[in-house]
Order: sequence, then C-alpha cells, then structure tokens
Amino acid sequence: MPDGLIDNDKASAVLTAIERSEREIVAVYAGPVSTPGPIGYQHLYLFGIARRALAQSISFRQMIEAKNSIVAQSLIRLQLDTLLRLYALFWVEDPESFSRQVFDGAAINRLKAADGSLMSDKYLRVYSRKGISSEPSGHELDHCGLDEGEACG
Repeated sequence: MPDGLIDNDKASAVLTAIERSEREIVAVYAGPVSTPGPIGYQHLYLFGIARRALAQSISFRQMIEAKNSIVAQSLIRLQLDTLLRLYALFWVEDPESFSRQVFDGAAINRLKAADGSLMSDKYLRVYSRKGISSEPSGHELDHCGLDEGEACG
C-alpha cells in the first residue's frame, strides 16, 4: 500500500478503539462534574486536557474516515503534546498552584517540576516514557530524551 493511504480493516479497528477511548474520557470526567463539591484549578486544568483530547480525537477520526493519513499523523503530535501537559500535573509539588499559574498565562515549559527542573517538552517526554509512577529526580534525568547509556546526538 502506498504511503499516505489507510487500509480499511485497520481504519475500522482504529475508529472502534478511538470511539471507546472517547467514551472512557467522558466517563472519567462526568463524575467530578456531577458530584457536588469544590472544583479547583487542577480540575479545570484536567477538564481542559480532556476537552482538548476529545477535540483532537474527533478530528483524528474524521481524517481516518477521509483516508487522510497525512493530517491524521499531524494530529498524533498534538495528542502527544496533550499527554505531556497531563503528565506535567503529576510531577509538580503543588498541582493546584501549578494549574493556577497555567490559567494565569504561565507557559508550562517555564514552570518547575518538584525536583526543581524546568518542565521542557524534553523533560516531560523522558518522564512520560517512564510512566506517572516515576519520581522526577534531576539526577537520573537524561535531558536528551534517550535511555540511560545512549549518546545525545
């Protein structure tokens, strides 16, 4: 199959999985919205992440249905950026303060993680590969985004 074309069987499987994940995102966020209680900046931050992820997902599905893999591939990069924004919330000392700073206009890459490192895309990428159970500790961080022992290029 030439580059840029999407196989129909693969497209159907991808669309089914994406639609399932969209329902799961809505279900996760429906609870806090419908439950009485205080909502803080970190909740609003997470709602923004969910809205962004859903909007990108809908667009991605439309591109798959249109068999436009070039634009679909571009949307994947946007989804990865959204994931990095989500992970940033897990690696700050005070998620509420972090979220408020973002709402006040601060760029995430100008804010610091709990270990004192600026949360550049590269920093977030390294820790997203390790998973949210990882504790950022500037000492082990390879700012090249490579596994330990690999050379920066």
